[in-house]
Amino acid sequence: MTVQSNCCIERAQPTHQWYAGLTTAEWIRSIKQAASEDTLRAQEYLCPSSYCAIHPEFAEFLKPIWDPQLDSLQMLDAVNRYIYESIRYQPQSTDVTTSSLSALRNRQGVCQDLANIFISCMRTFGIPARYVSGYLITVPAPGQDKLIGVDASHAWVSVYVGPWGWIDWDPTNNMRADLDHITLAWGRDYADVPPVLGVYVGGGDTALEVAVDVVLANERLANPTKGQD
Repeated sequence: MTVQSNCCIERAQPTHQWYAGLTTAEWIRSIKQAASEDTLRAQEYLCPSSYCAIHPEFAEFLKPIWDPQLDSLQMLDAVNRYIYESIRYQPQSTDVTTSSLSALRNRQGVCQDLANIFISCMRTFGIPARYVSGYLITVPAPGQDKLIGVDASHAWVSVYVGPWGWIDWDPTNNMRADLDHITLAWGRDYADVPPVLGVYVGGGDTALEVAVDVVLANERLANPTKGQD
């Protein structure tokens, strides 16, 4: 059985504000007050979900860097960097059902786990955060051709920052999401946004293989067959 999907996506450069104009404490108070319809909607992402717990251990984890008087965007940059530095990226150390609390206690995981930890930290402090599922464009090494089918599925985090709306952070790469981050969907956690969901019934052994290729429009115009099966 083969599942194939082709999408044409228009990318927009994220607006990277560096100062929110609200301290972290003011920002959290504004979320609790839910003075706007957008903030009220964002509160959907305050609750625990299948893989993202709310637990005092997340507050304890951030205790060395948490500063309620720091500008909220600067605080989020600091949280992103702290998770990147504190949680070891270790392929095959977890699976899609690993909880954020388990990944935190083990201090290792993959992109999904780093995203889940970030989300749980935010929700523990009363800040709406959602899981982003997508792809990260793989840039080949200088002088080498881009390999077809190797662009990786990826996960990162979107945090509601009041007047600036939702802004995305990628703790796996210690950066804010940019043009190389291709968003497919967002939800409370992975359980809301798996790329394929269903049950396969049949005899014999099965093996799952996934190949993804992200091709920029100017590359396809230069080579019309590039990225086609």
